[in-house]
Amino acid sequence: MMITVVILLFCVIAAAIRRMEGSWYSPAALFSLLWAMVIVFSVLSAPDYYFSVPALLFILFNIILFFTGGKLYEIIIYRFNTVRPTAETVEPPLSYKWYLFSGVLAGTVAVFFLIMESGSNFYVFFDLKKLMNLSSTLTEERYYGVRLSGFTMLSLTLAYFASFFSGMNLATRPGSSSRTQLVLLMIPVFAFTMIYTARAVLLFMIFIILASYIAFRPFNLKSKPLLFTRVNIIAGLTGVSLLFLVFFITQAARMQVGNFGLHQAGMLVEHLRVWFSGNVSAFSIWFDTYTLRSLDVTGNNTLAGFFELLGISMRKPGIYEEAVDVSNMMEFSNIYSLFRFLIDDFGVVIACIIVFVTGGIARKLYLDGINKHNIISGALLSGIIATILWSFVASIFAYNSVLFAWISYVIILKLEQRHAIA
Repeated sequence: MMITVVILLFCVIAAAIRRMEGSWYSPAALFSLLWAMVIVFSVLSAPDYYFSVPALLFILFNIILFFTGGKLYEIIIYRFNTVRPTAETVEPPLSYKWYLFSGVLAGTVAVFFLIMESGSNFYVFFDLKKLMNLSSTLTEERYYGVRLSGFTMLSLTLAYFASFFSGMNLATRPGSSSRTQLVLLMIPVFAFTMIYTARAVLLFMIFIILASYIAFRPFNLKSKPLLFTRVNIIAGLTGVSLLFLVFFITQAARMQVGNFGLHQAGMLVEHLRVWFSGNVSAFSIWFDTYTLRSLDVTGNNTLAGFFELLGISMRKPGIYEEAVDVSNMMEFSNIYSLFRFLIDDFGVVIACIIVFVTGGIARKLYLDGINKHNIISGALLSGIIATILWSFVASIFAYNSVLFAWISYVIILKLEQRHAIA
């Protein structure tokens, strides 16, 4: 009964924030909508999993903190510097096509390195059994801590870098050409994911594109930016269906399931249910048993990508290896979510302060973007939105490839902006 009440609270709070913000593209409204959807889906799809009311209320409290931080910034500071919106639109830099081309090329090169370094060749694509054996071998190596080569990671980083431009291009120049370029960018990364079976590779690209699109969509003031349009709903449902298919096939490759009978399909779906619905349950178990302890406040999880980029420390593959039984039926899930990262690094109180401050920063960038058409604000905001979209799993910036891609994206846009002014 209490879980039902909490679910309703998530939905009511999301609707209230949307009403006050005026758009689902607002960072606070998007944050509340995402977590309302995650909580509702998790509970309804896995009623046999454990869900903690205190853990869910903690998440809801942080959503309200994020919104409050943004609202206070707007009330106290931004109203004194408001610029009247204009009907202008933001255009991506003229060189964006070269960035997209480099992303397609880089994704293809990443697939090449992955296959060649595994001792195989491209003929593996024409032999399903060899392809599944290769996928199984690469999966096992990944679980044992074997990392991708530097060349492969650099190639993926360039593909992520291009993804930021792809989302920006789609938002500011919607049309068949932008959609075609996006599909071409995703094809090699899709192939990489199917072989390597690390779904995060494809998910990172999808969330980066979505984050950049959401950050820049309100820039186009010629039409009111609505999220739940017919086109967006159809695209979303199609994307979710294809994504589930990717998860299904990669899971089959991991488990070396060759025959897809009813029993095998049910087994695969049950395994995937843990990934899709188990994160909130695992966080619930962890939150209920969490005890205060000494903290070094280093951010080793939340900022793992920064630290690895600077050579301070190396991020462990998977970051969190601990898993819990979410249903008392030997169904194990890792304990993820952005909130776990923040609490582990900074403790409950500081974690809440960070969420509050980030809400203010996100609101500033959002308002600067739509009112002043500050392209750098849009680029910076895309990083925060990417974090929001990935928050049900972890901090997206714990992965140095995404981090480096985002930093490069912001720097390149800044340089392009200065060159245009000059």
